[in-house]
Amino acid sequence: MGRHPGELLSSLASSSTQNLMLTDVLDSRILRPTNPVVVRNIVLVAIVALACVRSKPRSHPTMLSVSQELLVCKKTLTTPFHAISLRQLLNPGMDFTQIKE
Repeated sequence: MGRHPGELLSSLASSSTQNLMLTDVLDSRILRPTNPVVVRNIVLVAIVALACVRSKPRSHPTMLSVSQELLVCKKTLTTPFHAISLRQLLNPGMDFTQIKE
């Protein structure tokens, strides 16, 4: 983010924070990626990171599930990078990806 994420993390339950776009919380000093593989990896890491800071520790992913997800992810985005919100990343039921073989 280019700044301490503490305020963002403490306010994730707020609907106004969830309406933030992923691109709004990324470090603005770094150019936005255009390579689809890089974009997919950024989204994947954001999903994992947000899952790891859920308020209920029992809902955190295990390190095994995190490593497996990072190793085998073959999803492609169906939503443009600039249109992905934190709400989508926080809600595993919202699908904005598709499996690509």
